[in-house]
Amino acid sequence: MSEKRKQLEQIRIVSKEFSFQLNQEDFATKAKEIGALHDELALAESIFESAKSKYKAVESRINAELSERVRAVQNKREMRTVECEQVADFQRAIVYWRYNDNVLGQRAMEMSERQPSLIPDAGTTQVTSDNDDRSFASLAK
Repeated sequence: MSEKRKQLEQIRIVSKEFSFQLNQEDFATKAKEIGALHDELALAESIFESAKSKYKAVESRINAELSERVRAVQNKREMRTVECEQVADFQRAIVYWRYNDNVLGQRAMEMSERQPSLIPDAGTTQVTSDNDDRSFASLAK
């Protein structure tokens, strides 16, 4: 009968999953594997967060530069830092900036920038209630 059965059966080696009950040794091995996988996951998350932070910084820089260039093209102008002459015109009480013989901008001169020697009696006349008609505005005229 066994000879007959061998003729009716074909035997080959294959891999197939089946459920098995874990023993104490299996539990210990699985616990170590779980701990190692948690450590690996934490490391991967840390690397990912670092990479994400670096990406965000690069993305932010690129977007800022892109916006700056697009704005320059749209406005047909851009801000540039240049070496220029700052000229204090004491007669007109203005400060202006000159670059390649072109005036690029100007502003009113601040009181601290004015030359006291150009104002009559500057520094010698003190305005009081007795001489308020000689105020600083009238002295500057």
